[in-house]
Amino acid sequence: MMKLLRFSVIIPARNEELFIGACLESIRAAGTAYEGQVEVIVVLNRCSDRTEEIARSFGAHTVREDARNLARIRNAGARAAQGQIFVTIDADSAMSPDALVAIDRALSSGTTVGGGTPISWYDWATKIFAAAGLEPRLKPTNEREFRTAARRPKYSALSNSKMESLGIAPMPPLDQAIADYLKARAQKLS
Repeated sequence: MMKLLRFSVIIPARNEELFIGACLESIRAAGTAYEGQVEVIVVLNRCSDRTEEIARSFGAHTVREDARNLARIRNAGARAAQGQIFVTIDADSAMSPDALVAIDRALSSGTTVGGGTPISWYDWATKIFAAAGLEPRLKPTNEREFRTAARRPKYSALSNSKMESLGIAPMPPLDQAIADYLKARAQKLS
């Protein structure tokens, strides 16, 4: 009898040869508690570099989706997925070593259906520029001022506030996460 896959990790990727190896290695480390139960699907989006070659060298499945729409790209990975739980991660990101255990614990608790982090684009941009030592003049805006619809489905961002109550280590503060990311990215590029 074939054992069901617990996780399908979906990675949208466009020319990510510099970063995808570290991402895949982090997923491999996070999956040690689920040996043989984690599949990785890299969705190749108009790649012209070695992203596919690197992904396959880690045993990842690859699918192609040339749309210029992140939802369609991720959905192409979801259509190919066979796991009980879908996890998405950007190719230039790294998964913490206990991420899959934490996700499994949270979803198995019966009190959590998904996760993510809410932040406005203004907050995000401000923090990125500040961490990079830049001070551009940014002005927050809303739909009324910008005069265009920004439709989002209801409940498009779910809270992860229950993580700590389940014994899952809280995520680092956003400022620290941005600083860590910029430092890691600078090291990879040098």
